[in-house]
Amino acid sequence: MPQKTADKIVITLNGDWSMNGVNHQIRNLVEVLETISNSLPDTKYQAGAAEKRSEVVMTGIDELDVSGCQLLTIFVQLLKQKGVMPLFTDVPDQIREKIQVFGFDRELGTHFNTLQGCV
Repeated sequence: MPQKTADKIVITLNGDWSMNGVNHQIRNLVEVLETISNSLPDTKYQAGAAEKRSEVVMTGIDELDVSGCQLLTIFVQLLKQKGVMPLFTDVPDQIREKIQVFGFDRELGTHFNTLQGCV
């Protein structure tokens, strides 16, 4: 479940994000999105509504393939629709490299926290 602070939401991702594990991850992400939806005021359509920051911690991801990258891309899009701007942190080098090799660095790479050594 996401942790909410005054200025951001912290979401921790872990486990298998390959073809073998995405079904389990989908269920987890649905729960995360429902929790976020229930905790945020409905400001989606209000002009000038501030975006909520979200830190997405990725140190616990064991495996990632194209299926997982696709799921992460959809997750980012859904967060943005809810007015939440995700920022990936603590991205293991092998996960970042896979995202780049699979061609998802355009969709996901702009959300990496470069201040913490992640590209």
